[in-house]
Amino acid sequence: MKKYLLNIFLFTLITSKLLGHGGEVLSWTTLNTYGIYDFNNSMFHQSIDLNSTFVILNAGVSYKNINYLESKIITGYAGIGIGNIIQLQAGYSNMGFSIRSRVDFLLGFASEKFAEKHPYLSLITFTVKAERYINNPTMKWDVGIGIGVSINNSWGFDAFKK
Repeated sequence: MKKYLLNIFLFTLITSKLLGHGGEVLSWTTLNTYGIYDFNNSMFHQSIDLNSTFVILNAGVSYKNINYLESKIITGYAGIGIGNIIQLQAGYSNMGFSIRSRVDFLLGFASEKFAEKHPYLSLITFTVKAERYINNPTMKWDVGIGIGVSINNSWGFDAFKK
């Protein structure tokens, strides 16, 4: 698990220098952790997620540790949306295909004054997601709420500094 977290951290550092080609406000890379509720099995599980948005395109990778299935799932996602505000993604893993919707809300978007006063705290991100697995009787719907940090793909950690 330590190696996995280290790789995610290094990948985040590498992707923080990517350019959004004119969509600086809509181009973010987010690393967060979720608490996910599985409606089919009435249980909670944990997930770590890395997601990048580039104006209307987005992609990500997610690691889920599902104890009751004794399974660790890595899912790759690709989709479309409006930056990090709303994203519709198709995913593929060893559990099959899934469709997910996700919304990332950066704390810095809540108040311009707060963002100017606390530029690094403004990068804290709250995420809500809903995912539906296709043709999988073990997993059907799950929803999650997560917290993490976002980095602007053009400005890095300096997104809210003036």
